[in-house]
Amino acid sequence: MNDPTKTPSDIPVLRETVTRIRDEQGEIDVSKTIDPEQLENLRAQLSADVRTLVDELLKECLTDAAANLRLSINEQLGETLPDLIDKALQARLGKN
Repeated sequence: MNDPTKTPSDIPVLRETVTRIRDEQGEIDVSKTIDPEQLENLRAQLSADVRTLVDELLKECLTDAAANLRLSINEQLGETLPDLIDKALQARLGKN
């Protein structure tokens, strides 16, 4: 289905879609196209928007991961810390 020999510039579907402007009825009017400067501005804006979105998603995922790690660490500490304290006290104070 995907042709590895084709580069993105060889695949015109997205480029043609982006460069055409729809008229008021929603039909594609091939006579109206976006000039190269407008297309470059659109690409730059989309790139900036995508980078912002990725940054927001990463921040959200890292926050969730940190919260899950805190919960896991707290659970493990709750299970193992009392035994560690008992062993340390027994070693220091001796068994009763």
